[in-house]
Amino acid sequence: MKKRGCIALISLAVLVLIVVVIASQPSDSEPQVRTATPELAQAAPTQASPAPTKPQATETPKPRLGDVVEQYGYSLAAVAVEDPAKPGMFASVEDGEKVVAIEIIVGNISGEKIGVNPLNASLVDDEGYVYEVELGGRDGDQIDVADVNPGEKVRGWVAFVIPENATPTSIKYSVDVFSTKVLQTGVLE
Repeated sequence: MKKRGCIALISLAVLVLIVVVIASQPSDSEPQVRTATPELAQAAPTQASPAPTKPQATETPKPRLGDVVEQYGYSLAAVAVEDPAKPGMFASVEDGEKVVAIEIIVGNISGEKIGVNPLNASLVDDEGYVYEVELGGRDGDQIDVADVNPGEKVRGWVAFVIPENATPTSIKYSVDVFSTKVLQTGVLE
């Protein structure tokens, strides 16, 4: 008998709980709108929830003329810009184009001998277009093809033929001709 009484009491408690839960649920026919009366809105201080903020990306400053970048055992710096440059004897420049020459320094910061080649350089303009080297695009002091020992550097000019209205913004240097390893530095002051 005691067992039946306990079961009946538990069943009743569960039933009451179910009724309370169901009664507290809003019905589909009655929209639940909550408003504060003007008196309550003025009397009670409100806590404004902070507006969601976009995390601010800390933008890494872009390299400028004279900055040195180091990666893959190489260092690269653009140290002078001629825009426009006087076309070299063998430059192929058409109407609407100009020669831009960049003096670069390529250094060896690795523990092994590295190669330097002007054909590994390319120029990027303000619209993202990439231009390949124009060998002989500027007379004199073209960067040499050289093997460079650890701690040594090579300095020289690389020239590019680009549209007259293009603005060069950076120079890229590939570790070797077909490499995806590329250093990039700025050419703007």
